[in-house]
Amino acid sequence: MPRLRRQYLPWFFGILGCTFPGLIRAGDVGVQRHEADGVEVRLLVEPTQTTTAGRIVADLKVTAPTSATIEIEPLAAQPLGQLTVASTTSRGPAVVRTGVMEYGLRVVFTPFLGGTYEVPAFTVSYRSPKTSGQVVTRPVPLAVKSEIDGDPASAIPAGILAVEETPVPRWWLRSKWLDAVVFIIAVAGWVIFRRRQRTRPNQVPAPGPCASALAALAASPTPDARSLERVVETLRAGHPEPLPEALIQTYQWIRFGSPGVNEIERFTQALKAHLRTRADEESAKEVA
Repeated sequence: MPRLRRQYLPWFFGILGCTFPGLIRAGDVGVQRHEADGVEVRLLVEPTQTTTAGRIVADLKVTAPTSATIEIEPLAAQPLGQLTVASTTSRGPAVVRTGVMEYGLRVVFTPFLGGTYEVPAFTVSYRSPKTSGQVVTRPVPLAVKSEIDGDPASAIPAGILAVEETPVPRWWLRSKWLDAVVFIIAVAGWVIFRRRQRTRPNQVPAPGPCASALAALAASPTPDARSLERVVETLRAGHPEPLPEALIQTYQWIRFGSPGVNEIERFTQALKAHLRTRADEESAKEVA
């Protein structure tokens, strides 16, 4: 076997240095390639050996003609205790070259227990005017090493550390005294308020316009035309229409005509009856 010349040794070791890490890394990566009817599916799983709570990435790429419709079916729900799907990201479609589109799906798995697992198979469905079908990848085996030595179920928990009790601060005594002072002030204020409420005279509501007019008529045993005019004009200030139509005509005669005593008496009685009714209505509104 001829010996290598010294001038070629740097090139030899350089090529070996670039190739050797790739050879080592290839054993930690799962690569698949499938093709059918012009649809190419490539799957890259990295790494295939990891530890618990690690991160396993499955990268699926699909290239197909633009005339084909591609559908990447989602993964089925994983059973409890298997790989946990941390995230799922879809890509594409994107134009790779004329007449060719690329689709992608990136799934990140996280194992929480040591053991042997499998990245489930991916199913890619395609449909074109001429043909249709499916491309299914193979499950990729994984080896997960537990960070805990031995069986995790029989791992002995660490000893319980004693917790040092911190001394209780003395400010809580001041806080209790302050709460007591605030409570006494609040009770004294409530007692003073109640006493003022009891000694405050009851406010009698002011009578309404109709009740005031009725009281003015009752104060004059024999009202004349002038006193009736004062009562009605005062009532008009509180009510735009103080009298019904029947009483307005009689009032106009008493005010501007020459009424007799009997006419004034009849008008006074009718006015009192009307004011009583209106006063009762005002009282009912105030109560409501």
